[in-house]
Amino acid sequence: MLMTQLSMKQYINELMNKYVVFFDVNKAEKIGNTPLAFSALYKRRDEKYFITKTIKVWGMENQQCVFAAEKEEPLTKAYIQQFEKDIRENVNEYVGQHQEHMSTIFLGVVITDQPVTEEFIKGVRKYRKVKFIKYGMHGWAELYLAIVDLKEGKVYVHRKGDTYVEPFLKSLVKKEEQL
Repeated sequence: MLMTQLSMKQYINELMNKYVVFFDVNKAEKIGNTPLAFSALYKRRDEKYFITKTIKVWGMENQQCVFAAEKEEPLTKAYIQQFEKDIRENVNEYVGQHQEHMSTIFLGVVITDQPVTEEFIKGVRKYRKVKFIKYGMHGWAELYLAIVDLKEGKVYVHRKGDTYVEPFLKSLVKKEEQL
């Protein structure tokens, strides 16, 4: 058990190091009532100018928020529901409320070394919420839930969220190569 927990800590540290390059990473925070191993926030702003910077043609912002939670006990339905609810209730805290906001992707990831049941796998594979901000005039927010199963070496997420869990998958592949 100690060896597994140690490798879970190593996995989380390796992930944080991958996100540090482009994201603002914060260790050991909470979102709502759910304690997090780390959170990573990414903001990108693009603008187009006409001749000088004083004549802006357009501007837009895209963001990505990753909330990673570590679960050493077996997953429960109540835990997953609470984690999803905590993220959903804090969406407005992270989304820019202006016309140049285009999209914000929220990814809630549970990292566990406990067995993951088929019920949870189906649940996260079907879970995707899209919220349009002011009827889409201020962009949208998407929410995905993912489970990283360290025992099986797999990541479960909705098929449209595959690109957002790529760092989690690469870390798992690297971990398997080391063994």
